[in-house]
Amino acid sequence: MSMDSSILKDVKQALGVEESSTSFDKDIIIFTNAALFVLPQLGVGPPDGFSISDDSATWEDVILDRSDLIGGVKAFVCLDTRLKFDPPQMGYYVNLMKEQVEELKWRIVSQVESKTS
Repeated sequence: MSMDSSILKDVKQALGVEESSTSFDKDIIIFTNAALFVLPQLGVGPPDGFSISDDSATWEDVILDRSDLIGGVKAFVCLDTRLKFDPPQMGYYVNLMKEQVEELKWRIVSQVESKTS
């Protein structure tokens, strides 16, 4: 997985939004930043946090030198953004996605702690 890819472009792809479409960028950025806001509490990224404002920010900007976290962090941010931006209509799927978000948070924390112990 590439750490130098655009956060916004990857999130848009995960949401099924065309990269060239900018109609929903403001909303996607707001919800992506909400997910990014959680990362320092999980031990990831700059201690003062990180946010995006356009498609120039990359995963490397968030993860810094922790390439071992890329898969989990990308999945967490994309899934959490999806839940806020475009949740499934069926409650079962919403609950399933929430469980996946919680598991990803747990796994990210576990990975961070295993490398800092």
